Amino acid sequence: MPKLTYFNSLPPKKEYLEALREILSSQGVTMSQLQSRSGLTKTQVGCALEVMLRDGEARRAQEKGKYFYFSAS
Repeated sequence: MPKLTYFNSLPPKKEYLEALREILSSQGVTMSQLQSRSGLTKTQVGCALEVMLRDGEARRAQEKGKYFYFSAS
């Protein structure tokens, strides 16, 4: 599993997970797009994405050196 954050070992708040669930769709979005659309910090987005990837709620694909995140459903 990819490690997206290095400074925080706490679980993300439910509000952070909800915000990302609303943004993730079948079209891929980058981490910076998730940050700007959700209003969360890089660490908050990274922690929430790690949990969502681990739990199978999201998936990640690499294209031309960039990572894109999608909803798993």
